[in-house]
Order: sequence, then structure tokens, then C-alpha cells
Amino acid sequence: MRKMLRTYVYVACAISLCACAAAQQSSPIHPESAAEMLGYASDARLLVIQAEDLGMAHSIDKASFEALEKGWVTTAGILVPGPWFPEVLRWSRSHPNADLGIRLDLNSDWSSYRWRPVSGLERGSGLTDPGGYLSSSQISVAQHATPAEVEGELRAQIDMAKRAGIPISHLDHHMRALMVTPALFQSYWKMGQEYNLPIVLPNQQVKQKGVPGQKPGVLNFGGIDVDLASLPVDRELEIMPGLAKQDWLSAYEKTLDALPQGEPRRHRGPCWGDGRGPRAGFPCQG
Repeated sequence: MRKMLRTYVYVACAISLCACAAAQQSSPIHPESAAEMLGYASDARLLVIQAEDLGMAHSIDKASFEALEKGWVTTAGILVPGPWFPEVLRWSRSHPNADLGIRLDLNSDWSSYRWRPVSGLERGSGLTDPGGYLSSSQISVAQHATPAEVEGELRAQIDMAKRAGIPISHLDHHMRALMVTPALFQSYWKMGQEYNLPIVLPNQQVKQKGVPGQKPGVLNFGGIDVDLASLPVDRELEIMPGLAKQDWLSAYEKTLDALPQGEPRRHRGPCWGDGRGPRAGFPCQG
């Protein structure tokens, strides 16, 4: 299955995400921008790069660990059901200050490289395929999984990471599966509220698809009233597969140079294209 190299830019690292967690619970009368909460000018452009899908494959882990250790990226998202999650766990214990979030996962998206839910669901669940693996289709999950199955799996993933001692800084989601329907988005939002963690929800997406509410700056998105001032991420930037490797740097430079000031963005994810993981051949060395 073809995967896009989706590029995001976070407002800032863990401290930013933690600051925004409170903002998602309730908005101040005179809300500050995320940059201002971090002590910067309101029009500052602050870039933090995230490595995605730690735990999916050794190639991804290898590149992401190196990038985190050398400061090329400052945060990363973990797939708890991923086959290489134990490797991520071992690394996190020797790097206790690493900024790590959970990429909530309802899909195993490769045809011959699969993983199962961590909540112990049996075959026949709306989340699983006939082999008992997480479904490869977001649409199938949206059509067949019950809210109890979805939220049970999401909680199981967060709880497993917490029990393992991973200090979770934020919640994200794999394959954008939790944006497919209002019900799935509401489960995603609920996890942020229950665990008091900021969720990755681009401001631009809410502006495009949300319905204006009675309060200024508040839009109804997926059945939830969302205060735009509470969102730590402004927009998603994408580079599609097929771009020649020699053009990656110029593409990133042009994309970032064109961005206006004062808006937080998010950029993700390295891996090693060395043939030892499912991403070999994709433009994933960010």
C-alpha cells in the first residue's frame, strides 16, 4: 500500500504540547498563541520535526533513534501494536528525556507485514480482519467497529505505554483513521480529555471542515466544539511519493519558506531505506 510522506511541523517540543494540553481543556479569556506561551513573539515561526511510526519496523526505529539522539528531530510517535515496539521500549528506557507521543493505531496497513490489536480482541471484531490482525482499511473499521471496540483498543495502547514507563507527551493517530467519521473523531478527542494529553488536530483542517458556533473562534468539528486557539498544530504539509531524492531538500525549503509567520506547523518522519523495513523505496529520510 502506497504511503505518503506527510510532513508536519509542531509548534515546539514537549513543553509546547504540554502547555497546549491545558488549553484544549479550557480557553483563557485572552488566549495567547502557542509561541507566546513558550516565551516567543506571537509571530515567531517555531519548528519541531517529528519522527513517525516508531515500532513499525527496525529500519524506522534505527533512523528515528539516530535522528533523536543527534537532534535532527525532537519528538517521535510510537505505534504500540507495532512488531518492533519492544525495541522502542528498550531505547526509551535509556533515553528518559526523549519526547515521545503515541500514534493511536486501528490499522495494520501492509499486505504481508501485519500486527494485531493489543486489547485482546478476537476474530470477528470490527477492528480485525479474518486472520485476527488489525484491518488494513480505515473504511472497514469505520463501518464495522463499535465505539466500545475502538475506545477499548485506544485505551489499551495508551495504558500499555504508560505501564511500560513511557512518559507520553501527546496523542496522534496512524493513517488518519480517527478522522474518517465523526464517531471516530469523538473517540480520539475523548482520549485526549481522559488522559489529559494534547491531540494532534490541525487548525487548518478544523477551519476547512468545521461549522461556526455561537462563540467566536469556536467551530463544531465532528460533533465537538473546538476552540481554534487551543490547537497546537496549524496545518499539515505533504510531499508525495515519486519525488526524486535530489529534489527533497529544495522541496522542503520552498515549502517552509512560503509559510506565513506566527503559525505552528508539523513535519514528520525519517526511516532508513535499507531494505530492512516496509518503507524501503519511499522518500522517508526527512
